[in-house]
Amino acid sequence: AAMENLAAEPDVSIIIGPTLSSQAFAADPVAAEAGIPVMGVSNTATGITTMNDDPELDQYVFRNSLPESAVIPGTVASATEILGLEQVGVMYGNDDDFTVSGYEVFQQALEEQGVEVLREETFARGDVDFSPQLTNIINDEPDAIVVSALVAEAVPIVQQARQLGYTGPIIGGNGFNSPALFEQAGAAAEGVIVGAAWNVSNPSESSQFFSTAYEEAYGGSPDQFAAQAYTGAWLAAAAIRCADSAEPDAVREALAGLADFDSPLGVYSFDEERNPVHDPVAQIVLGGQF
Repeated sequence: AAMENLAAEPDVSIIIGPTLSSQAFAADPVAAEAGIPVMGVSNTATGITTMNDDPELDQYVFRNSLPESAVIPGTVASATEILGLEQVGVMYGNDDDFTVSGYEVFQQALEEQGVEVLREETFARGDVDFSPQLTNIINDEPDAIVVSALVAEAVPIVQQARQLGYTGPIIGGNGFNSPALFEQAGAAAEGVIVGAAWNVSNPSESSQFFSTAYEEAYGGSPDQFAAQAYTGAWLAAAAIRCADSAEPDAVREALAGLADFDSPLGVYSFDEERNPVHDPVAQIVLGGQF
């Protein structure tokens, strides 16, 4: 309904959002059918830009948020090499497109790295007690616990794992990539490893300009999602300028053609399926920060 309201506005050139992948799967086809490009700035599930039955409609769906498939494999490879991972336990939310997609990418990446999955445990959004699943995994004595979860579940999972005496590495998907993780989990979050599209320490001029402006405006450091939202608006504005038009089809064509764009996320391009192309990072929580 929200997307229908925006798509019905006569002067809308492009729509930014919605926030979660599950919402995007429901709402983006509405924008596409109205002939208005939509830019996801935090949608990382597999298949976002190819969700429509009609490939012509897919041409209107963009995202500047690196999918899990572009981030998790590098994170798993780095963790495996540095930590010498051989066996892990896996937990994931089985009722959300994002967390299921993250689990599937983790599963494939672990297999490619030759890491054995000792046990898989599932949970649902809104769960608060994860001790049964964690106890089962910890009893297997894995080298690491791998988790695909939204941050609301990630925080108690990390806290409860430490309360149960687990001191080893925890590797999270994109849902872990928020300051809320260490702000709410505190010392329990130390050592958590997370793949990301961006880190506040990025030294590029565009990234530092954004970070400084954000801190001045909001009194705190930005996270990846703020950087992606800012870059998404910047990309939309660049497309309008390049098209020299605010007509949705002209904006869509110009957006698809953006390449080697200097952005806070890095040197940025879209691939042929309108997914972002730039370098991901792997980060670890140390001293209460990534």
